[in-house]
Parts: sequence; structure tokens; C-alpha cells
Amino acid sequence: MKILILGTSNSILKNGWVLGLRTALPDAEITNHSVGASPGTQFGLNLSSGFTQYDAVLFDSVINDENQCASVGSEILLNRIVYEIISTISAQTAAIVLGFSNEMYLHSHSGMYTQRRRLAEICGAQFVGFHELVEKFGRKLLPQGETLFDSAGTHPNEAFQSFCGFLLGRFLAQAGPLLQRSPHAVDFSARFQSEHAGDMAAPGTLLTRASSITTRELLQLPPGASLSFRTAGTCLGLSIDAGATMALAAIDGPHGRRIKDLWYDPGAENLIVKFVPLRDGFPLHSLTVLAPGATPDAAAIEPSPHSTRGTDAPAGDIKLSFAAALFWSGQADDPLPTPSWPPERSLILHHGLEVMIEAHLQR
Repeated sequence: MKILILGTSNSILKNGWVLGLRTALPDAEITNHSVGASPGTQFGLNLSSGFTQYDAVLFDSVINDENQCASVGSEILLNRIVYEIISTISAQTAAIVLGFSNEMYLHSHSGMYTQRRRLAEICGAQFVGFHELVEKFGRKLLPQGETLFDSAGTHPNEAFQSFCGFLLGRFLAQAGPLLQRSPHAVDFSARFQSEHAGDMAAPGTLLTRASSITTRELLQLPPGASLSFRTAGTCLGLSIDAGATMALAAIDGPHGRRIKDLWYDPGAENLIVKFVPLRDGFPLHSLTVLAPGATPDAAAIEPSPHSTRGTDAPAGDIKLSFAAALFWSGQADDPLPTPSWPPERSLILHHGLEVMIEAHLQR
């Protein structure tokens, strides 16, 4: 079995649900392309590679979409883009949407979570509500004194995650009829284009950096360096190495100029991939790293999630490590389709996990 994971930090945790999945499926080929601290729109970058070589793709981004929706733009825009990504996956292979959510929504469902479950229904994908599993079974399964979430409230207890991931793997090993592409899904891959560091001519240094789970080819741009882009459409965001980036960047296009905050950590030892959204998208012609002496009006600077600008974090050399830019030619106000099958059909896998947990508790 070949599985691809497109997730955020819950899919990167050392002892989280992915560990349980790998334990349950020791012979499976599991590829993890997860990127933390970034919204689900980032996975438009993966569509050009296709998904037919995988038996299933697991998609996890609800928590970061809850936290970063304002940075992407409107919830309508974010949901439209994520719909097209999930639909494209589901048109090519089995798509499984994972529903993590912030601790603040433990006894309720955020609008983002509810809409993500609906997107799974529309696309003919399975939806596994990890958040509901935490609420229903967390206290029953964890030892007394164990917390349900970490201190940030964004990562459910890793031991609980691992247990659920293990059960998910056991279910998938026997779930042949579920692991199929959906006839209800549409392939939108042609709407997503990207430009990557290795394909661009620029006055910077081309290098490769790695983390424990991935490698990126990067253009390291000094102050004053510029990149020119050829792709038509709206730029949804930039993939960068936040572990080697501290800069303000001027982004120019037919609608004027923006100053984007890309102020992170220029001295990290290893690659830290981050997808930085451009609010509401932006038709992008060029990007220029501003010189240290540049002092744009603070009100004109578009903030970015997790930026260290204005904090006590030590400043370093101004530079931008660029990996890719994602472009989209869709329309945010295109209406979402209505689901083509009953909601319960998207919850077969979720209900299967509930039955397995109930059986475990009754032993």
C-alpha cells in the first residue's frame, strides 16, 4: 500500500498519529509531505505531481486554517481553494480528510471544521473527525492526569493520536472498497501553477537544505535582489525556508505594490519549510528583498503568521530563502457544489474507528 500524507504539524509530531499509522502498516510505503504552521492552500503546490500512484492521500489542515484564515483572506476564498485541492485528489485516488481542531472548540465545532466535513461529502472523500474522537474517548483512554491537548491547544495528546492512527491503519488494511477515487470529484489541477527556485534566473545563491522529513532547493536572495514571475493568475503565497529568512519583501503586480513581512529565523541549522499566504491573493510580477535601511510605513506592511518582527527575537542578516510561488486561476465566488451522496457515506471510516475504540474499551 502506498500512502501520501499532506498535513500540518499534527502530521509531523514524532509520536503522533503518523507513528501509529506506520506501526499498523509496517509494509506500507508512507510518504509524508506535511508542512507545519501553514494553511491548507499550500497543497496546491502538490497537484502537479499527481496522485494516481497512491492508494490513499490523507489531508490534514483544519487547525491551521482556523488559525490563519485571515491571512489567506476570506473564509469563502480559503474553502474554495481547499475544495479544489481535495476534489483533485479525490478525482485521482482515495482521499481521506482528517479533522483536527483547536482545543477551544473541544465541545463545539468551528465553522472551518464543519465546512471541511462538508467538503469531504462534496468530493466523495472520507472524513475522520479526530476532534470528535478526542472529545468522546480522550478521557476514557488516557491515564488520569494526562491532558487532552498540549499547552498551545493545537495538538491533541500524542499517545491518543498514536492509538487512533494505529486503528486507522488497521482499518485501511482491510478497507479495499473505500480506497477508490470518487466519480463525484472534479480534477482542478490545471488551475494551479507554480514557479520553483531551481527554474528561475536570479542574482542569488541556489542551494539545497534538508529537514528530518523533506528537502528543498532554494534561492537565497540578498537585500536588493529581485525575482520575476511569468505565471498569470493570482499568487496565493510563497513557500520559503523560514529557518534562513529574515526580510521585508516588496511584491509588485498590475494592482500596485505590497510590502510583505517575511521576518523569521535566519540562523536555523536545518530547513524549516513554511508557506506564507498572500492575503486575498495577488497577481504577482516581481518580488524584491528590501535593503536593511528601507523603512516602509508600518501600516503598509502585510503581516504574516508566526512572524518574529517586533518581538525580542534577535535580528540577523537580511535574506530571503525562496522555494516556490503558487498561482491559481480559479474564482473565489464560484459556488461550491452540493454533495452527491448522503453525509453518512463520508463517515464510514470515522464510524469504523469509533466501533474499534468502543471494542477496545470493553475488553
